[in-house]
Amino acid sequence: MSGRPEDPDRWALVEELFNQAIVQPPGEAEAFLEQACQGDPALKDRVLALLKADAEADGFLETPAVRLDETMAGEGGASWIGPYRLVRPLGVGGMGEVHLAFEEGPDFERYVAVKIIREGFDPGFSDRFARERAILAQLEHPGIARFHGGGATEDGRPYYVMEYVEGERIDRYADRKRLGIRQRVELFREVSLAVQHAHANLVVHRDLKPDNILVTNEGVPKLLDFGIAKLLTDEQADLTRTSTRLATPAYAAPEQLLGEPVSTASDVYALGVLLYELLSGQRPFSAAQATARAAGSDTGPTPPPSASKRDLKGDLDTIVLKAIRTDPRERYVSAAALADDLTRYLEGRPVLARPTSFGYRARKFVQRHRAASFASAAFILTLIAATVLTLNQNARIQQQADRLAVERDRALEVQGFLLESFGSAGGDDLAGDSLTVRQVLDARADQVESLYSDVPRTRAEMLHVLAEGYQRLGVLEEAQSWAERAVEERRRLSDRPDDPDVARSVGLLGWIHYEQNRLDQAESLIRESLAVWRAIASDSAGLSRALNDLAGVLTTQGQLEEAEAAGREAMAIRRAIYPATHSAIAITANNLGNILGSQGNHEEALAFVQESARVLEETLGPRHRRTLFARRNMAVEYAWLGDWERSAELGRELAAAFEELGGPKDIDLAWALQAYGSAVGRLGRPEEADSLLLRGYGIALERLGDHELTASFLFQRAALFRQQGKRLDAVEQMREAVALYRRLYDDHPRLADALFQQGSLSADARERIESFKESAEILVRLRGEEEPSAVRSTLLWARALLASSRYADALPLFETLERTVQEAFGADHAYSPTPFLGQAEAHVGLGNQERAVRALSEARGRISGSADTPGNRTWLERVEETLPAGGRFPDS
Repeated sequence: MSGRPEDPDRWALVEELFNQAIVQPPGEAEAFLEQACQGDPALKDRVLALLKADAEADGFLETPAVRLDETMAGEGGASWIGPYRLVRPLGVGGMGEVHLAFEEGPDFERYVAVKIIREGFDPGFSDRFARERAILAQLEHPGIARFHGGGATEDGRPYYVMEYVEGERIDRYADRKRLGIRQRVELFREVSLAVQHAHANLVVHRDLKPDNILVTNEGVPKLLDFGIAKLLTDEQADLTRTSTRLATPAYAAPEQLLGEPVSTASDVYALGVLLYELLSGQRPFSAAQATARAAGSDTGPTPPPSASKRDLKGDLDTIVLKAIRTDPRERYVSAAALADDLTRYLEGRPVLARPTSFGYRARKFVQRHRAASFASAAFILTLIAATVLTLNQNARIQQQADRLAVERDRALEVQGFLLESFGSAGGDDLAGDSLTVRQVLDARADQVESLYSDVPRTRAEMLHVLAEGYQRLGVLEEAQSWAERAVEERRRLSDRPDDPDVARSVGLLGWIHYEQNRLDQAESLIRESLAVWRAIASDSAGLSRALNDLAGVLTTQGQLEEAEAAGREAMAIRRAIYPATHSAIAITANNLGNILGSQGNHEEALAFVQESARVLEETLGPRHRRTLFARRNMAVEYAWLGDWERSAELGRELAAAFEELGGPKDIDLAWALQAYGSAVGRLGRPEEADSLLLRGYGIALERLGDHELTASFLFQRAALFRQQGKRLDAVEQMREAVALYRRLYDDHPRLADALFQQGSLSADARERIESFKESAEILVRLRGEEEPSAVRSTLLWARALLASSRYADALPLFETLERTVQEAFGADHAYSPTPFLGQAEAHVGLGNQERAVRALSEARGRISGSADTPGNRTWLERVEETLPAGGRFPDS
């Protein structure tokens, strides 16, 4: 074995996994490690070796020894940290030591728990330790161990001091006291309210289990150990990373086990497992079963608690099973909602989890419409329910007006984050159902002023929430109105230039303008939001979102270089702050792929959209719309790279999937048909291709009207007709495409491309000249005169002028091309002789024989290698033949 010391970070991870594995039920440690060490078999083997040694040794590492530093020793051998005399060690965690300590003041004395960072850990652990201390400092609730203060030792290690809870694990306490069902429910309800208090302060615990809930001798449950808790508003923290401290698998929500973003719903799930165990005496799943269910390999029904104890049948079964649903959207929207239902049970009232409740009908509505083109039905319904339930619960807990206002604000932010984290599998066309999301939104919109008139910051948050709700439904005029009000309110309330709430609402308003094709307004607002985020931090989630949105706007405007720069910066930030499988990375990868594809960099574009599809499939599933759409972009890039078979096969699969999800008028189906039809056409099946393109065009025209997708079908049908030699049909389709692009854009590469194709197809000399001219002018304005597509359009414009004998107009263009062709394509390109051939022909037409001869001499010298093409040779010979006698060159 090597004598090289193990890396401290690596050892910390090994030790933490060992501490987690050793408390697993008999026979389940290896399954736990299989999940926890995915992709790192050496790590798994290292921990298994420690477990084996532990089993063979006499209590080795069972109770880790705690070394007291010499710097802590005071007179007489006593050990001190600041004013706290250390009595005995209580335990060792992944990064800290915990000691029982005694504090004595002028008129008081008490035992406390002191946690200090362990010696030898890197600065990153100090940051995490400080973060944990900050979280605890803001929690003040009788059900949470109280924070007493903190400081640093003489050698600079931070510590903090907590209330010492002398108690017993909640499950053991209930068993020892022989509590009945009702008493257990009452006890657990207090735990739920403590968790809700943490949520209202933007803290998610992430490791709720019996070990972390002690009941005092007075019967008060106390929540402990916020070591892996997260702050919902901390955008610099990686909110899903648990590499140095893992949640306990048997209590962890499926999204935690899958490495997906966690939210308050994750704590609700853990509460459900705890309640299940407290009532029935056993957990619903072992750690291995929980892992399998999260991965989708175990889809069997969840056994109700009454399977073990028949007395639990009925409302308690319903409550528990709702809390531990696999889909976060189907759980209680908050810990307060769970506590509220437990109160209803205790008071003999109907519980809200029953099928007759509004929440149940709303959830069933979303399930019936899982394939909608807008992904927000679950978002909005959960948002409304969560907000109302949380505010009502807080009102019962906190009666002071000032405290209530703060709690309302915080609770709203919690619910917004919760629902944003959930996303949605989507819902179908919402019309025709008695309970529509739009109706719910409209009803709540009418109540904003009356409900929140005395809490302006909460009102501003609700205005933002309503704007986002309408935006996700596609009701953009309403969304814009609410977003404008939110921005106005945020600005009025803000007293600093770097206010993240202002940045968030301004960015949302900008995106709404983008979706309405108001690109100038969108760019201005998103840049304003971006400037605020840059002032806040250089690597925040908000900054990455603003950059991602700006890249989208710039792409649509055709400013591809700046769009690429913004997209790459967004990707760099997201790779730094999110795990590799986070959906934010997938979204930016997809967008970057589109930008690079538009620039002709199709190999890198394909790599990005493949990454996007892979991540989305892992996180959202293979049938989620975002996953399918990323695969649609893969089909487009395969086509650009000439892999028509693969593109067509993928397009066919995606068209079938989108039609199954959303029906025959689904807008994403139209996007799939675009890629499918284009590939089929290139495979030599024109009739099938035209049928697919016509169908997609009909959907786009009906659903979107004037839109770039609608125009793209016209463009592609023109290309298909051109392949078939149907020139008149082709030019007619392209004219329609040009007209539609004009309605959509002023200056845009897509309009320039359509004009170029119109000029290429047209037999009308005037139309050819005007089409190439406008195409070139747009591209020069957008990209500069040396950009390849701008050079190409300018060259054909100049040649069209020659064909119409407009020599004086053509000559200066060819003189400019002498420089720009060299810059764009290099000296060996086939275009290299063309500026001189064009100048020669123009000079002949203008009667400048001497200049024509010089230009032809230059052209002849360049017609070699790749530039020695039949077209260039023919042009050279044709111009030579037009020279007067004696002006021609002899054959060389």
